[in-house]
Amino acid sequence: MPLSVVGLTVLFAVGVMVLTGKDMDLISNVLPTILMVIGIADVIHLLTNYLNRRREEKSRTKALMSSIREVGFATLLTTVTTMIGFLTLLNSNVQPVIDLGIYACIGLVIAFGLTYTWFPAILMWHKKIVPPSEKRNRDFWKLQLIGIYRLVTKRKVEILVGSAILLGIGIWGTSKIVKNNYILEDLKSDHSQVRDYRFFEENFAGARPFEMALWIKDTQRSVFDAEVLAEIGKIDQYLKDEYGVGALVSPVVLVKNTNKVLHGGKDKYYSVPKNPKKLARLEKDIVRYQKQMDLGRYINLETGQMRLSGNIPDWGSLLIKGKNDSLDQFMAQEVNLDLLGYRVTGSATLVDINTQFVSSNVVEGLFLAFVLIGILVGFLFRSVKMALISLVPNVLPLLLTGAIMGFAGIDLKLSTSIIFIISFGIAVDDSIHFLSRLRFELSRPNATLRWALKKTYLETGKAITITTLILSGGFLTLCFSDFLGTFYIGILISLTLFSAWILDLLLLPALILVFYPEKKKA
Repeated sequence: MPLSVVGLTVLFAVGVMVLTGKDMDLISNVLPTILMVIGIADVIHLLTNYLNRRREEKSRTKALMSSIREVGFATLLTTVTTMIGFLTLLNSNVQPVIDLGIYACIGLVIAFGLTYTWFPAILMWHKKIVPPSEKRNRDFWKLQLIGIYRLVTKRKVEILVGSAILLGIGIWGTSKIVKNNYILEDLKSDHSQVRDYRFFEENFAGARPFEMALWIKDTQRSVFDAEVLAEIGKIDQYLKDEYGVGALVSPVVLVKNTNKVLHGGKDKYYSVPKNPKKLARLEKDIVRYQKQMDLGRYINLETGQMRLSGNIPDWGSLLIKGKNDSLDQFMAQEVNLDLLGYRVTGSATLVDINTQFVSSNVVEGLFLAFVLIGILVGFLFRSVKMALISLVPNVLPLLLTGAIMGFAGIDLKLSTSIIFIISFGIAVDDSIHFLSRLRFELSRPNATLRWALKKTYLETGKAITITTLILSGGFLTLCFSDFLGTFYIGILISLTLFSAWILDLLLLPALILVFYPEKKKA
């Protein structure tokens, strides 16, 4: 029955994508899996609570109404917080990432609607939903959860100290993450396309394009001015010898090749004529045959704009950034920048620039998510302190995931940047369910904090555990993908959710017990 909810969710969400003209791409292909594993969480919480009420000998109608009253508001909040996490993806500069955020939110709305329409209808239709024997199952969960509750009450200080140590490790490891990307970054090393690509890397100039734009600042000079060609020649030499550009084509290369062709292809004429008259004659020949030479791809005779292009190995954006910095130093020291302007450009450079934007987008998106979710929790409990307490167990898993990336050498790039935002939006759900149940138990007459906390463990602990196992297992299925980006999304989000579950059952109640002593009853 829960699978029918998520199945319809995926069906409707993909239908919306089709109706709006959105195609599947490298990012959005994980959307069905994400919707399935996220959408089932609310159903599990509703079903678990319903089963508990039915075991109290309540009728189907009363059990369902009680379950909706007890978990409905919490599931609404978790849906909103998860949507906030995905909506922060709209802060990205990459359209596929923005689309993922939009369609994920649409899917979450559909899932929530089906959870409280389709699913209750099935429950009311199904006459015998409670298995005949549940005592052993109940005893198992009660034994485990009470054991965790007692551990927290006895070892809360040790839990806080251990969490502080993990926080330091997380910050240290996260600081080691580097922003880097490759052209074929999302294919595993044994993929056939990667092997083909490496063949070009090893036997030719490389497969990554290198582009540089040049323009003449002095409008009185032309591209074929001797001084202009001399400065371009310096750049050519540096790009070949120091930067590592192969198969370089530039205005100087065109002039040298033309001079060589006009002299019968003799290698000694592969040079720029020093005699002004010969150079002028060569310029006329180039202009005369510009269409045959496809000159417009490299030189704009009217504006004085020029293009240098070649190929380099796929070194990664981090190494290439260092080479570009060295190129800037060379240009400043050796080239007359009063005569020529320049800029490294091209599609590969644009991808590198986009990678630089990724980190700032992630930080801004996470900060926005922290603020909005903190406001929601603070409003729920009418307490700023509780809002801050609720965020701590969900920030720490993100830092631990960042530490894993830093220590394992997993680069921050387009495909891995969305991990943190998605993880936080989902991980905070367990905290909200836990705190919402605690709030409900504290509202009972004569309720104490420890009693309410114990009841919260028994009522919500099982649902939180089951949903975490389902979510982690669902995301782990992404590890079977040949694309490394999808693989990392699966493994790292699963680790984040698992660590968030542990901290929600250990650190969150420990913080509540420390900062809310019994005498200060909520």
